[in-house]
Amino acid sequence: MRTLIKYEFLKLYKKKMNLIIFWGTCAMMAIFAIINALQTPAYDEKGNKLEGFTAIAYQKKIISELEGPLTDERASELIKEFQEMKGNPDNIKQGEDGWRFADPVYYSYYYPKRSLLYMIAHNYDKPWENTYGGNIEELTGNEEPMYEARTARLKEMLLQGSGDWEYSKAEQEFWIRKDNEIKKPFIYGYAEGWDQILNMMGFFAIPLISLLIMTAGIYAGEYESHADHIILTTRYGKSKVIAAKNMAVFLFAGLFITATTLILYLCILLCNGFEGGNLAVQNFNVDSPYPFTYIQAILICTGVNYVLAFGMLAITLFMSARMKNSLPVFSIMLFLFLIALFLQSSMTNGVYNHILYLLPYNVATFTELGFLSSYRFGGLVLDCISMRYVVYILLMVLALPFAGNAFRRHQVQ
Repeated sequence: MRTLIKYEFLKLYKKKMNLIIFWGTCAMMAIFAIINALQTPAYDEKGNKLEGFTAIAYQKKIISELEGPLTDERASELIKEFQEMKGNPDNIKQGEDGWRFADPVYYSYYYPKRSLLYMIAHNYDKPWENTYGGNIEELTGNEEPMYEARTARLKEMLLQGSGDWEYSKAEQEFWIRKDNEIKKPFIYGYAEGWDQILNMMGFFAIPLISLLIMTAGIYAGEYESHADHIILTTRYGKSKVIAAKNMAVFLFAGLFITATTLILYLCILLCNGFEGGNLAVQNFNVDSPYPFTYIQAILICTGVNYVLAFGMLAITLFMSARMKNSLPVFSIMLFLFLIALFLQSSMTNGVYNHILYLLPYNVATFTELGFLSSYRFGGLVLDCISMRYVVYILLMVLALPFAGNAFRRHQVQ
């Protein structure tokens, strides 16, 4: 059996087109990570534009100077400091669109602290609103403590519902309990490398499409080459060979996804730095109700990518076993993957929207860390991340046996 698996694996891997796609995709992931780093913009304290690794180094410097626990007291002090800077006429310029900081003040004071100020101010936004830090002008520093405001805002959002979804009592308790598990105060610091990994999670769509191309012919290719005549008439053609094919293709997929993922992540971290992996994911999205560090969030989201790939792969094997040509297999799978692009979300139908969140393209390109998306089954509540695991593991388990049966029952002409 081991020999059969090795043979099927090497047959898949050594195919000329697959070799080109495999290593070409790996190279693309590295290139995208490096280009993203080279295009990183920043401005120094004099307003000079920085790019690439110089900008990354400057960002690391200014954020490192501000790192530390973001306590309620520190949040209040930073708000008061902002109001003092704004209240000094020498620091601002009036224009047709209102006031703004004068350039020397903007680049030396506000620019280095803008993400930290947003992280504070957003907790005081109205439920379901995001002023992107613009509401800090209305704050005085004497408001209720930041973490109390954060909890109150979350509870109000759950009570109001999101327009297309009303949260049940069980869902409200679920999200409040999860949010209470977050360690407070948040530790603010530099984590640009990990931040960029989460930002670039959507690039997983590229290796997934590549995987569909490489595996579309796993069974259909045997029909095209008429090798099915030989395979299905041998002693183990309807048993061990099918099992070996399925195992080999999943091993191949695991190797490919691991290679592309590691290359992307390592290139990003080498360009942006490894610091900050243990910081709370709220540095990435302050709305996130998940009690994760960056590393934990990335591992969980990467796991979603694996089960998505394996679920889609099981369907690909099923389609490949039923079709005589690999091209329609890939065409159908590509359509299933991209169908979410043609479906717009609804403003009123929450059930429809929750189904959209589970479609392959949305799973591959959207990191679900900030939305309060939950699925209720009686008293059981699952968040969107858990639901994606469940759906694609079920797809894999249910589709895979049918792939083998379809090939086994194929009548040799």
